[in-house]
Amino acid sequence: MIILILSALVIGITIGLFNLIPTFLDSYINQISRFMLIALLFLVGVDIGTNKKVLFELRRLGFRVLLIPLFIIIGSLVGGLFLSFFINLSIYESLAIASGMGYYTLSSIILTQIVGSNLATIAFLSNFLRETLTIIIIPFISKKSQLLPIAAAGAPSMDSLLPVIVKYTSKTGSLISIISGLVITLLVPLLVTIFAKLI
Repeated sequence: MIILILSALVIGITIGLFNLIPTFLDSYINQISRFMLIALLFLVGVDIGTNKKVLFELRRLGFRVLLIPLFIIIGSLVGGLFLSFFINLSIYESLAIASGMGYYTLSSIILTQIVGSNLATIAFLSNFLRETLTIIIIPFISKKSQLLPIAAAGAPSMDSLLPVIVKYTSKTGSLISIISGLVITLLVPLLVTIFAKLI
């Protein structure tokens, strides 16, 4: 999957760099991006709707479990805010990137629509790097706490990183991972949009 994503990115950069896109498609690029965003949100909704076990278990565990994604979101935003003082980005640009919470596809599309491709590319790489580094460190941080892998994963804790989290945590940890990822995934579009519009 990582190789496919990197290949698509390199091919896209190459096509854009050498103006290989046919002229008649130029005017449709924004419309295609908007359609892809709507399709992506639809698929997220389908994924949530078909996973009825998550909704049932959420009622059983109670709403205290929602504190975990809340603290993950706060931690990510505080990290983005802190880094804005050391990099050449404004506070809101940094917060918009941090709001991706590892959901590199959706956050970069939203940012492309609102502020353009420059910040969207940084957001894509930043959130992609978060997911990649999480895969590497999960075996080590899971020894300290069952919640650390979930916190590091962010939004992908419910899908692409779930198999790794399941391997290194308990059944309860994997359930919390799904619920946390679900909540964060639902909030990513809202948070990214809010901070992007403040730029």
